[in-house]
Amino acid sequence: MRRTGIGVIVSVLLLVGGCVAARDDDPAPDGPPPEPLVALDPFAAAGIRAVRVVPEVDRNLHFDTRADVPPVFAAGGSLVAVTTDREGEVLGVARSADLGRTWRYVDLPGLTASLVRLGLAEAGPLVVATGGTDNDSAWVTGDGQGWRGGPVPTQPGGALLAAAVRQPDGRVVVGTQGSDDARLVVTADGGSTWQVVDCPATFRPAGSPRCEVPRDAGGDLWLRGADVSLDAGRTWKPVTVGTSSVPRVEDAVALPGGGWLGSAVTLTAPTTRTGVLVRSTDGVAWQPVVESPCGAGQGATVSGPRRIGDRWLVTHTCVDADDAPQRSHLYLVDRDGTRGRVLVTVDRPGAWLGAPTAVGDTVVVPEVRREGPVTFLQLRL
Repeated sequence: MRRTGIGVIVSVLLLVGGCVAARDDDPAPDGPPPEPLVALDPFAAAGIRAVRVVPEVDRNLHFDTRADVPPVFAAGGSLVAVTTDREGEVLGVARSADLGRTWRYVDLPGLTASLVRLGLAEAGPLVVATGGTDNDSAWVTGDGQGWRGGPVPTQPGGALLAAAVRQPDGRVVVGTQGSDDARLVVTADGGSTWQVVDCPATFRPAGSPRCEVPRDAGGDLWLRGADVSLDAGRTWKPVTVGTSSVPRVEDAVALPGGGWLGSAVTLTAPTTRTGVLVRSTDGVAWQPVVESPCGAGQGATVSGPRRIGDRWLVTHTCVDADDAPQRSHLYLVDRDGTRGRVLVTVDRPGAWLGAPTAVGDTVVVPEVRREGPVTFLQLRL
């Protein structure tokens, strides 16, 4: 089954696609009008307006399938994605000033597409892309109007694996792979200087000269799939998620009142992997926040959580035994992460909901299909 995406920091997951794009010298296309076809939950969606925006596909962008969808960030009142051109060869920035209806694309000359495919993460006011055997990095301003590149130190013949952002101090940690050993490289100044440190033995998969970078959930709590560290990687413990076997906590955010809210993958049947929204007070034991609305034998994917004001939004998509998406839901979770309710139900087989992004008073949620252009849901809460 497909894993949850939250993105990935680097990983994950999942976000833009099939978007309208217009080069700076092209007029923005009119596009079709928004389509008010989202089914709202009658018990929870009072006062919510939701429409589906169907962007046109521009010749310069390649946002057509789930595999080609990078994370979308909100910056300066716009949506920004670091992505590639239609041929998948050149790194660039796509920016939408109208909540996903039209996009403008700008090349980043000299930077190859291998960067965005391996690591992408927010780093304060910047978005950083790293990766590949090019051992390079690109630092893009939040409005997508400026960028700079810079080399990342690795061993001779080594490669970068992925990027992770340390919070709250904003350091970026990158895992590397070499022929004989592995290292971590860390920058605290936006890639101007890097510190090379030995990779802890616990970060190395057995028999592999590469270094995994754990996700960080604020301060000293690090996540690495089935394990968690409460002391910034010095010691590790296995996580538990309810009564599930083979749990993995994929992502988490620190809650204002203490504890963490996250997304996890559990094994609910011998071959069924289910994404679930979870909460923990100690970082080790995690409990589901909401009951899965999926039917018997169905799995699920989860994207988020993303903070919207003083609450959290999470998307949840039910998938069948063939990993085909069926019905999706947008959940609103309270400030403390203890209760969640369905805001929007989207009955559209064949489409996953990506992670929500807030631009002003509007929440934008990508609908990503296995094939075909991505559409965007616009919701005013």
